[in-house]
Amino acid sequence: MRLVLLVLTVTTAWAQTPAPKAAKAAGPAFQTTGTLLQVMRGIMLPNANVVFDSGNAPPKDDKGWLAAQNSALTVAEAGNLLMIGGRAQGRADWNQLAHGLISAAQKTYKAALAKNADALLDAAGDLTDACDACHKKYRDPQREAAEKAKAQQK
Repeated sequence: MRLVLLVLTVTTAWAQTPAPKAAKAAGPAFQTTGTLLQVMRGIMLPNANVVFDSGNAPPKDDKGWLAAQNSALTVAEAGNLLMIGGRAQGRADWNQLAHGLISAAQKTYKAALAKNADALLDAAGDLTDACDACHKKYRDPQREAAEKAKAQQK
């Protein structure tokens, strides 16, 4: 009888023990190749310019709409590149600004897919605003400081 009671007690205690939590799977280790400046000049700028040009002068044929679609998609996806590899450099609002860029680029992509010139013009304006928000805070002050330092050296 004692043996049965012992087995029941151990079994009950074991059944009530919570299962060990699975360790969190580590996310993928992203590897960057280019600097932030290279990403901006090599990926963002040329593709954003296609989107802006398409917003100002809507594509006239399927080939032009496809170029606008591909460039808008590239800008949206490249927004994610701004958030990996330490590119935020401790800037608290960097990822929020990058998400704003992604949202605006997704809007341009949807407008280009719909081949809607008015929506594309509107979305391209939103993309301009998203770019400006980050540039005014991070790019322009750096340029001004560099120009000021250069002028003082003369």
